[in-house]
Amino acid sequence: METDSLSLARKRKQMSLWPKGTMEWKKKPAKTDWSGNGVPLIPKIEVTYGFHAGRLFFIPKLRVIELLKILTALRAKTWKEFKQRIPKALFRIMTEMKTDYDESWPDDDQPFNVEEVPCRNVSASLRGWGYDIEEMVQWMPEGVKNRFGRVTVTVHDGCFLELDHEKSRGIIAMLNKCGYRCKKDSNVISSLVGDYAPDNDPKTPNFLAQK
Repeated sequence: METDSLSLARKRKQMSLWPKGTMEWKKKPAKTDWSGNGVPLIPKIEVTYGFHAGRLFFIPKLRVIELLKILTALRAKTWKEFKQRIPKALFRIMTEMKTDYDESWPDDDQPFNVEEVPCRNVSASLRGWGYDIEEMVQWMPEGVKNRFGRVTVTVHDGCFLELDHEKSRGIIAMLNKCGYRCKKDSNVISSLVGDYAPDNDPKTPNFLAQK
């Protein structure tokens, strides 16, 4: 029989990855099936891109929507609002983490306190549930990484992809060929990769309404 400590260690290891149900954004485009007139028969994967602090970031739109929902949830006034706003898959994982430590959620009418949210990774933003610098390394096509960027390994935060922002047009053109459709929105990108500022992101509701 598996000991409690071993079970907890295994669950912590699982938490180093995004939980099942939130992985849709990591999917790569399927092999394109070209029609007779040269038009792909499958839709392209949408990617949002933009500049922040002199760097260029690309985030799949499905992941952007998930991250913005997390941002919105962390602005909640009460725990009921938080539970209504947070993605359901993440809330299930958070609940399991609280159960592991014999903790329970505060009552719905209690004022929301972000410190009561289980922390997935202390070195990441939004108590570990926000954007992770390793994400772009995981899904970006190898051709783009090799031609337009370099992967840097850090001591505490893993590896991240730094793209040549002066060659953004070439990057977008190659991503289009690889089955992605890119749309620029630097305001949204800044809200996701920059420091979390709950009262300084007026564009979040508008973007979520576009999905």
